[in-house]
Amino acid sequence: MNKPVEHLITQHLDIWTQATEAKSTAGRGTRGKINLLGIQKLRELILEMAVRGLLVPQDPNDEPASELLKKIAAEKAQLIKDGKIKKSKPLPEITDNEKPFELPKGWEWVRLGEVTNYGEVQKAEPKDVSHNTWVLELEDVEKITSKLLQKNTFAEKPFKSSKNRFERGDVIYGKLRPYLDKVLVADDSGVCTTEMIPFRGYALIEAEYLRLVLKTPYFIEYANSSTHGMNLPRLGTDKAKLALFPLISKQEQARIVAKVDELMALCDALEAQTLDSMATHQTLVETLLASLVQSAPSRSHVPRGNADPAATTSTNTSTGSHAQHGNQTVGLRNNQAWLLIAQHFDALFTTEHSIDTLKQTILQLAVMGKLVPQDPNDEPASELLKKIAAEKAQLIKDGKLKKTKPLPPITDDEKPFDLPNGWEWVRLGDLSITKGGFAFKSTEFVQRSNFQVVRMGNVKPDSLLLDNSQVFIDENTANSANDYLINHNDT
Repeated sequence: MNKPVEHLITQHLDIWTQATEAKSTAGRGTRGKINLLGIQKLRELILEMAVRGLLVPQDPNDEPASELLKKIAAEKAQLIKDGKIKKSKPLPEITDNEKPFELPKGWEWVRLGEVTNYGEVQKAEPKDVSHNTWVLELEDVEKITSKLLQKNTFAEKPFKSSKNRFERGDVIYGKLRPYLDKVLVADDSGVCTTEMIPFRGYALIEAEYLRLVLKTPYFIEYANSSTHGMNLPRLGTDKAKLALFPLISKQEQARIVAKVDELMALCDALEAQTLDSMATHQTLVETLLASLVQSAPSRSHVPRGNADPAATTSTNTSTGSHAQHGNQTVGLRNNQAWLLIAQHFDALFTTEHSIDTLKQTILQLAVMGKLVPQDPNDEPASELLKKIAAEKAQLIKDGKLKKTKPLPPITDDEKPFDLPNGWEWVRLGDLSITKGGFAFKSTEFVQRSNFQVVRMGNVKPDSLLLDNSQVFIDENTANSANDYLINHNDT
């Protein structure tokens, strides 16, 4: 690897490891809820450098790719003569505009269909396999990493429809949703779903080099732009055969595969170390924030005008009781926890997960009465409950609200925590009016009006995205569903 590029990777590991993003919890084979975006991009960079000839030095004594092409042509001619493959229509010549980047001297751009048997698959029926035949499905391969998650036999996972047969050493490519990037080299023979294509290179093309190329950003971009089908996009055989492939000597292939394997192993170690470090960091954050929630006294114990938990004070008077002493002890613990967090704030809250945890803690402290001081002059919640009861009674009298069956009293076992003096636990149904949604028919939608229908896709955790997937109804339809109108300040 050339020195400037090596320096770029090894001298900036902190940048690669710090870049993260939230990961979908859907799917299998994922670890946690954090995607190490920086390391993922580092892997992509390694592959991209490999196929551009920037990862290992070229050897001028290597046989040029043009000689390998001659050997491939000779092998294909012999296979056609022996009746093992059919003569196919020549693929179109590669234009300069198609080439995604320049290749080193001695390398050649070729089409995948020229140098592999892509698309030439053998079918297998249930009657053709034994109980211990390997049955490979798409869900058995982890997306992006292409790690094999599990290996099932026909006895464990019987099938009824046709499968594609593969042999040890075949490259198996997941053509369904190419962006999932599922490519592996078979370590045994077996059968796979027809959404995976087993194939191999002619002459001296190594399977691991083939796999490497299919996982590069340039190839994935081509595959994704060449798919057909809306719900289940897949790369068609003809398009796959037209894909560009950087052909190099067998010796160069071996050097590149060895270097990529070495660097990917380092990425694996770096990823594991980073995830472990992040897990430890998050545990620390959660433990410290939990100490605030668990040990904090009600803010009714904080002197008025002093909203800082760190500044909580206690007095020792002759009238002090055991309860007062307990509050002083709890306040001291809370004071220590807050001071520890405040002193290390910049170091603790550095990740999206830790900041989300802090937000949840703030909300929790708020509803426990521990975020702001209580004012003894405030009207107690019991008085507000009387006003709510009076308002509901008037709405019932006016025919605007139906009288409902009283909700059951709240038991002590139901209460998640103690509330400050003057606060009350109530049931949500006692203080709010809950409206259901209305299922409009698609035939009722109009191109544009003043009445937009809010659907699930418009609702986010903290906002309404009304510009997304807009759907409208006319005024008459809106009036007929007036009970479901969203008013200002509705939750």
